[in-house]
Amino acid sequence: MTTLLWRYLIPLSTALLCLIPAIFSSELSAILSYQRSHIAEGELWRLVSANALHTNWNHWALNMGGLFLIWFIFWDVCNKKWQAAFLLGPILLNTLLLYFLSPQLHGYVGLSGALHGTIVAFGLADWPKNKWTSTALIIGVTAKLTYEQLYGSSESVKQLINANVAVDAHLWGAVSGVLVGAVYLIWRYRRPAIHLVEK
Repeated sequence: MTTLLWRYLIPLSTALLCLIPAIFSSELSAILSYQRSHIAEGELWRLVSANALHTNWNHWALNMGGLFLIWFIFWDVCNKKWQAAFLLGPILLNTLLLYFLSPQLHGYVGLSGALHGTIVAFGLADWPKNKWTSTALIIGVTAKLTYEQLYGSSESVKQLINANVAVDAHLWGAVSGVLVGAVYLIWRYRRPAIHLVEK
């Protein structure tokens, strides 16, 4: 039991953090959601807090299910610090890229953008050991993002979460994952050479 709790510590903590605004969504949405005009006025916390908000319980359940699935697949790829970085990096970078590169998007809530980055980062981190599966994963995510950019999201998902899907958040989340994953690979595979020089 303790081993399982440790293994899923990050997704469990994230789910609990996202549960509070889900319960008090009507009160917290106004002050925590991504609102471009308010961010421009200096309310920078919205760039982070928007990731914890969801439009309804279906939205919350979809994202939490995706989060736990990612950890179920990749929990042993790297240590806890890098696992946290693979989630926190896209959380921070995703909305920042949204703000600067998608000015047409005025409002956003949800963890799905960051999760696209998390799965890409894990896929890149796992690539040296599992090239075929990681390549298939990256191709699959790329195909999904391309479809969304060309045709938008499915109507069934819109109805399920009672909102339009912010496909740009998925795109910039994935880009964030590439950046974080690249940093990990550089760190991971430069270390032996550094140690060799030091000796």
